[in-house]
Amino acid sequence: MTAATSRTKDIMIPLSLVIVSSLLQAVLPSSETLEKLLLSYLKNKWLLWELRASIVSLLVLLPYLAYLKHTEKKTSTDIIKSYMETTHKIEIDAYIKDVDAFDNNLASRGVWSSGWGIANVKDVKLPHIKIFVDSCLEYIESTNSNYLLDKTSVKSLFKNYQTTDITEITETINNRNKARTYL
Repeated sequence: MTAATSRTKDIMIPLSLVIVSSLLQAVLPSSETLEKLLLSYLKNKWLLWELRASIVSLLVLLPYLAYLKHTEKKTSTDIIKSYMETTHKIEIDAYIKDVDAFDNNLASRGVWSSGWGIANVKDVKLPHIKIFVDSCLEYIESTNSNYLLDKTSVKSLFKNYQTTDITEITETINNRNKARTYL
């Protein structure tokens, strides 16, 4: 290489950089705008990918969350059902003891077969129903803080016990009435 060629290179490279940069500035937006455009493109590309991933995740997770909620509701219903069964058995036993005491009291006064004794059997049952319901509601409230509740199932459980208690007190009164008529 000669000194003239080297000198031409020394002049041409900076001159071409100035010309190219001037032409690019005229054709392309400013560097700040170019940077914003590039970031926006990358960001939007990222957002599109993120959106696609989110949609797929939602499609997978929503049924799973529904399953978890269903399982948790079923678990809470089973726990409450078990508690209600135990509490009801305890209250039935207490009720039977109270009815026996009530009967003994009536028998000692000689009025066991009276209509008054039959009519007041329900008064012996009512406190036990109140204790049962209050206890269950308290338990349900504490369960609600740890689990999701299936309110329909819990309501159904209460309805079943209501029917059981009404049937039991009705049968008790009918049996006493029948026994009274045979005396």
